[in-house]
Amino acid sequence: MPQPPAAGASAPSPPDHAPAAHLARRAGPWLLVAVLAAAAYANAPANGFVHDDHVRVLENKTIRSLARLPELFRLRGLAPSVLQNERDPVVDYRPLTATTYALDWALWGARPAGFHATNVLLHVLASLALLAMARWLLADGRAACAAAALFAVHPVHTEAVTAIANRSDVLCGGLSFLAVGLFAAAGRPGCAFPGRLRVLSAFAFGLAFLAKEAAVVLPLLLLAWVVVEDRLLPQRRPAAAPPASGGATLFRLLPRALGLLPHAAVALLYLYVRHLVLGSLEMGPSLFDRGGVDTAGRMRTMALVLADYVRLAFLPYGLTAEYARNAIGRGYPHPTSWMDPMVLLSALVLVGCVAALPLLWRRSPAAAYALGWFGLALVPVSNLVFRIYVIEAERLLYLPTAGTCLLLGLAYTALAARAERTGTTVGRLFGPVLLAAWLAVYGWIAYERNPAWKDGRTLYEDMLSRQPDACRAMEWLAHVRGSEGDWAGALELAERLEACPGWEAYALRLRGYAAFVKGDYETAARELRRMLSIGFEWKACLFLGKALMRLGRNEEAGECFRRAQLAAQLEPDALRGLGAWQVSAGRVEEGLSTLTRAAELEVGDPSDASGLTALLARSCSEAGRPDLAAAILDRALADPPGGAACWRERGRLRALARDWPGAAHDLERAVALDGRDADALALLVDLRLAQGDRGEVERLLPRLRALGPLPTALERSLVAAGLR
Repeated sequence: MPQPPAAGASAPSPPDHAPAAHLARRAGPWLLVAVLAAAAYANAPANGFVHDDHVRVLENKTIRSLARLPELFRLRGLAPSVLQNERDPVVDYRPLTATTYALDWALWGARPAGFHATNVLLHVLASLALLAMARWLLADGRAACAAAALFAVHPVHTEAVTAIANRSDVLCGGLSFLAVGLFAAAGRPGCAFPGRLRVLSAFAFGLAFLAKEAAVVLPLLLLAWVVVEDRLLPQRRPAAAPPASGGATLFRLLPRALGLLPHAAVALLYLYVRHLVLGSLEMGPSLFDRGGVDTAGRMRTMALVLADYVRLAFLPYGLTAEYARNAIGRGYPHPTSWMDPMVLLSALVLVGCVAALPLLWRRSPAAAYALGWFGLALVPVSNLVFRIYVIEAERLLYLPTAGTCLLLGLAYTALAARAERTGTTVGRLFGPVLLAAWLAVYGWIAYERNPAWKDGRTLYEDMLSRQPDACRAMEWLAHVRGSEGDWAGALELAERLEACPGWEAYALRLRGYAAFVKGDYETAARELRRMLSIGFEWKACLFLGKALMRLGRNEEAGECFRRAQLAAQLEPDALRGLGAWQVSAGRVEEGLSTLTRAAELEVGDPSDASGLTALLARSCSEAGRPDLAAAILDRALADPPGGAACWRERGRLRALARDWPGAAHDLERAVALDGRDADALALLVDLRLAQGDRGEVERLLPRLRALGPLPTALERSLVAAGLR
């Protein structure tokens, strides 16, 4: 039993809670920002691979093996066959972003939830990096926390965070915030190791460059901060010194500006490597070029776009993943006069933003810097200084909106402080209630938008519901409907496309594809010929060759296949079409050589002998020579256990020949050798479904779902069988 204290002894002092409270105050803003960023995108991992995700991830063979990571730094951000033969090639060099895809693939395979979770995690880290940067730039904890919280839930970031293919914007933004924050920390009075921080800042800048080219603006942002910092830190000047002249100011700023030398060296190194890898510093043609828009038209259009960016940054309503202006000159008219009322209004908005800079500079240099950040960060995506592919997109605002969030954080702090000075309860509550309501509205809009990226059909239908005249979204949705077998819906969109100036060729192509799938090869050939008379496209030429081959017009078909392959030399589909024609024409050895080359490009890994053999066999089967395909596979599997891909392909071949026991044996063997072979599992589920073995289907389905989204045809079969 505890004894009472002796007489005269003092009672024990209560425990000191000050350290815990201090820790809570310090950790609170970081936890708040992290939770907000994660909560706003908590439903994003439920989405699948959509739109450019297929090109950047699913069709990019280079990311499927960590052993091939060095290749990502020698190639463009995509597989070379994807970029070199696109009708509108996108020239980028983003090896860091591609490396994160490779790491995700190693962890998750083709399961999109893991990729989406990584995007959300990167957004959380970027929001925290912005908080750290804001604390150094603004020297006001409350304003920094408000700015980072607004950034974390800003609805305009949904496209960048939710779409896997747009990870480069999040990576570049987060690393840019880190680079600026470290540079600002190095300039603070009393910093113990400014040199090291500047080197770390330059390193983060280099990583941002390897994530996306938009980091090119970072040296300008840092140089602007050197000027602002000089204004914000008057204590660096001697108290008794007279006002500095322009020359003295320049002399004082020069040593700090020299701190940017590591960043300049990194920029030059990046540009050299980029030119070495790509052979050019250009970022590819713009949609302006496709639309035939002249320089004056480009400037007038970008005035509208930049004014719209201002609206989206401060008042994010009317959000969409596709803007009709991206079809400018091809179904969407561009302004032809500077006296156009919308052009004048947009110019007035932009002039107002520029005029606000000197006013803000006199009252709050930090606010002027925040607005200047927004303007400078828009330069690389403005299509005025650099040509980029897209004309208007919300994902491009990920880096610029850091500036507007800093400005809004400062404005919020000023309003809250003024209300608190009233001394009333309402005044004290005004700031927290205002910020909470603001964050709730922003966060809810972002959360509600995320499911639009569930799948391709959902995304494109959402685009058209928000922008009914978005011609590109019509084309994309038509292709999705066609791939799902809904050719009536695809042809309905083709009619709408045909009414859009400049889109007749796309409508004809859709009609040709629909006729080909239905087996009406005469109509397919006619529509595709009409399409090619408007403009050449290798994929349309390839399908024309297939239609002509079905019609027995082999000489014309061969000419089409040769033209398609000449236009798309590294594209596996073009080589496969030519090889199939050669095999069907009796030139078996030449055809096998062409098909082998196509398989090598498709697999991407020369050491994957099983994958190469399986693709070669499938190509022979599609060319009408299942006997040749069977011989190739039998020879490859003569020495057990063989490769999983070969067992899978022979199982497919036997299923087509209705050899159900043999197909089941081969597919079971493929799954046993490679449990992550989604194609083999899907074929096995489809086979068991056809056999009516519901118990086996229910056993296999969880394994297949764990590997990624189910094939559309299998989904329909499961729904028809009541198993979905």
